[in-house]
Amino acid sequence: MRISGLEFSENFGTLFAERQRRAADPATLVRQFQDRTARTEFMKSFLDELADSFWTGRVRCEREFRSIDFCFWDTRDPWGKMKYRQPLYVLALIEHEGGPNPEEEFWKLLHWYAPLKVLICYQPWPKLQKYFNELRGMVQDFLARSQEEQYLVIVGDIRNDGVGWRGWLTTSQDADFEEMISPPAMKEQASADQEWRKFTGDLALCLAGLRDEQVLILSSKRYYIQFLGKGQLGMWAEAESNACIEPGQVKLSTDAYAVMGRLGWNFPTSDASGERNFFVDLSNPVDFGFLAERVVQTFRRVYHIHNPGQLRYNSFIDRTDIQLPMLCLNREE
Repeated sequence: MRISGLEFSENFGTLFAERQRRAADPATLVRQFQDRTARTEFMKSFLDELADSFWTGRVRCEREFRSIDFCFWDTRDPWGKMKYRQPLYVLALIEHEGGPNPEEEFWKLLHWYAPLKVLICYQPWPKLQKYFNELRGMVQDFLARSQEEQYLVIVGDIRNDGVGWRGWLTTSQDADFEEMISPPAMKEQASADQEWRKFTGDLALCLAGLRDEQVLILSSKRYYIQFLGKGQLGMWAEAESNACIEPGQVKLSTDAYAVMGRLGWNFPTSDASGERNFFVDLSNPVDFGFLAERVVQTFRRVYHIHNPGQLRYNSFIDRTDIQLPMLCLNREE
């Protein structure tokens, strides 16, 4: 069992939004976060509740684990199992830093093994780049690099009208922090959700209308998903895997591969068929709504696309370009 950085941040954002809705007076929550001691007390109970959002009753939050503020651990794993001389039951190590030097807490996380390491801190946005440069350098210089480890930095912006959150995720291999869609300001999240819901419907209609041998490619700056209409035989779809990612681009993590499997994609093959990407070969009748939802979840959860406006499309049969205005996307030039 693992908790990925994306899953942690999504649950974090959802739970905080729920806490805001439950608050009798939103101003009280803001005042609580403006006081460092009160903020720490809030985070203690908040992380207890957050742990319970992962496989209820199986994940527990322990405070002051060795020298780390919080530890999420799997209650079903034997305490005696070890990895790198540390307990294998650890799912995530979390440091909560309310002061001006979050990089010092991040340094502590580097010296422990865990599938996920999380730093929660509070800094004005203009200062973020300085800290991320320092944190990135720490990850790159640290010798015990593991493809299994993820680093998540969640930064709180305490304003008079509320508390906003942003998250950045990296692995110890690529050491390149990438901003994520969650946990963002809750209004921004609601807007993005609405845009993706509309796009899901538009995409389902578009896919249903693809002709035999028509190709549709949806792409971001880094990743793509493409489709081939097969007439009476159904539809082929494939999503980019590490085998096709260009040198210099951020590779998908093992957690990302696991999510692709849960979404129903077939994994790349090494046999004579030579399928280098994730793929599905769908026979008629094709459930285009389900396929569109799978594609949207892939862009959001695996490729970390914030909103559909970041996508471009291209469509053609043979060498004839085809316009698809129903997607409301710019065409790839």
